[in-house]
Amino acid sequence: MNYPCDDEYRKKGDRDPPTESELDLLSHDVIYEIEHFWNASVSILVGQRTGWESNLQKEAMLIHARCLMDFFLCDQRKDDVVASMYVPDWDPTVDGGTSLAWLDSNLGMFIDKRVAHITAYRQRCEKVGEPVIEVLKRMRPLLGRFLKKVDLERWPQYAEIRRNIVGGA
Repeated sequence: MNYPCDDEYRKKGDRDPPTESELDLLSHDVIYEIEHFWNASVSILVGQRTGWESNLQKEAMLIHARCLMDFFLCDQRKDDVVASMYVPDWDPTVDGGTSLAWLDSNLGMFIDKRVAHITAYRQRCEKVGEPVIEVLKRMRPLLGRFLKKVDLERWPQYAEIRRNIVGGA
């Protein structure tokens, strides 16, 4: 099944960056990704789930982390939404630092090849440990920096998530 605009969008729609009015609406998608990453992480740390439920939490956390990693890297392609659209002076090297560099070099392929797609990588590359704690450790400062830098006068919808993750800052 195709959604009604899929064919037309494939032809021309994904070449244009989001408009200001779309960014207002898409800010709720950014907040969704942050909240779901954060909530899955907390749930994993509490450790109340076992078996398939535990695995489901880890996969959800990793998928949201992958989405946020691309958002913070600001390597915009076509209609991608990136951090610098909400924080104009966001610099992936300065603001991302070693955390974003680690995520970029370690997380992307792991999630793409082991979680989001069924590939031979799953058999060819031994799975060593769980990346979940390291991902949370690397993602937390990125979330904090981004949420502290968002101009709440321009983007008031970020106020609650900032309070929940960063605190009163």
